[in-house]
Amino acid sequence: MTLAFIGTVCLAADVKSNIIQTDQEQYVNINTAPKDLLMTLPGVDDSLAQKIINNRPYKKKEDLKTKKIMPADLYEKIKNRIVTKDPT
Repeated sequence: MTLAFIGTVCLAADVKSNIIQTDQEQYVNINTAPKDLLMTLPGVDDSLAQKIINNRPYKKKEDLKTKKIMPADLYEKIKNRIVTKDPT
């Protein structure tokens, strides 16, 4: 288990995990999450999940939009639920 403190928020991540858990939210790591986990994000179906996987790695979550992996309106819906790296 890795713990990181950012301000007053504690982040916890299992090193082998694809989900980042804070004391209030869960985030999906788009660089490591398997297809079934990506498909739990609103608007992400099988083909989009595969497209996300095929275009890895991502330096920033905004790459999903700038690389035209998904439309900007869908990115806006999920941007607060995704990350590109585990907390250190």
